[in-house]
Amino acid sequence: MSLIKCPECLREISDKAETCPQCGFPILRYLEGKKAEELKANKIEEDRVGSERQQEQLIQVSEYIKAQVTDKSNYSEFDSTINKPLIFCAIGALFLFFIYMAYSSKVDTDKRNQQEIALKRNGFNSAKTLLNSGKTSNDELDKVKASLESVEMSMPEYKEAQELLVAVVKRIAIVEERRKELENKQLQDALLTAGGKRIYSKHPNWTFDDCNTIAKGQIHVGMTADQVRTTWGRPYKINRTSTASTETEQWVMHEYGNSYVYFDNGICTAIQN
Repeated sequence: MSLIKCPECLREISDKAETCPQCGFPILRYLEGKKAEELKANKIEEDRVGSERQQEQLIQVSEYIKAQVTDKSNYSEFDSTINKPLIFCAIGALFLFFIYMAYSSKVDTDKRNQQEIALKRNGFNSAKTLLNSGKTSNDELDKVKASLESVEMSMPEYKEAQELLVAVVKRIAIVEERRKELENKQLQDALLTAGGKRIYSKHPNWTFDDCNTIAKGQIHVGMTADQVRTTWGRPYKINRTSTASTETEQWVMHEYGNSYVYFDNGICTAIQN
């Protein structure tokens, strides 16, 4: 086991975790996809290098034949009648050998492609059977989705796989939404007071700490004008000063001016009682 950085929140987590415990990012599926991409890239690179090597060898043979045909001054009349047929036989044998190697490489590539298609087809059939059974658990949805996404356009199952994929993606979204709602509910129960829950129900974009503080009738530097107004009510008077980049406000909270709140661009910067 080793530690890696989560691509979403950049925190260090175990490479064996299925999801990031901090942000919920699907680590296991991400690593599997990354590994598959690396294997595919390595295969493409191997095929490219093999093709380039074969081309280089054919070029070398072609240049050798050309040199043997054009450079007659290096051979005597006896050599040209005796050695030339042997040379051409050797060159022909080499040429046939390279053709055989190229054909073998193509056969191996086609065989690997057929094996990959067979694996993808088996994965699609397994995913389809699991979905039709109606017993697909939430934990299995990501694997089903990966199997459906692996079906290629050239395969006859592609259209059906895309139709099933739409339904699976919708179900995954519903599961994820419910999971987040449950986590948020658990956090609310753990971190919000009774009064804080009442404030949070009206302002779900406010932090739990701010909701608890507002429920106590308190304010602090960093609150927004809406949060201060929710806590202490409307001010008796507002004095404004505007510049090119800043708008400052002084809220006089009571008629007799014994409590002031100061804002810069809508954010509380000072409190004076």
